[in-house]
Amino acid sequence: MKSFLILSLFLHFVSPQDILTFPSNGSFARYAEWQPGTAGRIRFQFRTHFINKNLFQISSENNSWSVRLEKDFVVREFRLNSQSDRELTAEEKIPELKILEDTWVSFKVRLTDKSIYFQVLDSVISLPFSSHSNIFRWSLGSEADNFIGCIKNVKVSNQSSVYYSVRPINVSKVIFGDNCDTKCNRNSCVHGRCLENYQSAVCDCSGTLFSGDRCEIDTSDTGFQRYSFVNQSDSFIELAPWRYYPG
Repeated sequence: MKSFLILSLFLHFVSPQDILTFPSNGSFARYAEWQPGTAGRIRFQFRTHFINKNLFQISSENNSWSVRLEKDFVVREFRLNSQSDRELTAEEKIPELKILEDTWVSFKVRLTDKSIYFQVLDSVISLPFSSHSNIFRWSLGSEADNFIGCIKNVKVSNQSSVYYSVRPINVSKVIFGDNCDTKCNRNSCVHGRCLENYQSAVCDCSGTLFSGDRCEIDTSDTGFQRYSFVNQSDSFIELAPWRYYPG
């Protein structure tokens, strides 16, 4: 009960304009129930360089949809009724390069009395929709295999085209504030490559002759001779000294 009160007080002072950073699996933000009528919209911007992640989830009485960023823009629909459970997957090509560049990308959801539309950049997926219920539950990220990156300017509209900012009512492992600046820079790693996880920068030294937190330690002269596989027959294995050639 005490932790719930602390969370409630904390969220009360969170500005809707704050950037939400989702640094790891298990990061998610749930929002209050949405009653959009027949012309509702949700929109926000996100930035990431990770694919194969769940970005957005929304559900009504008998339907639920999950938006996933893969090499394509994928929406999975789960329709529940008394006859059977059905899963429908719709895919749409998206400019993957723009996502991998870690730039801000627009996302929109639009609801009518007959269809629900999902849009990333200029790519749109529309699915037929009808429900007796006009109450929707939605969240950003998920509890498993969730979106890793940053989200800002989360807004909704109901019957009119006027948008208003909203803030989450429940969060897990989400960082608030204007702290989504890319942690990787030219000086992050001496060698190797810098991996951004939106909470810190990590240097990946694989494929190099260096180790250490910043791939700064030269391991090429350690007293051990490196070899690589050349040929094998029934009687011998031929090895040759291993060489690293930077790409």
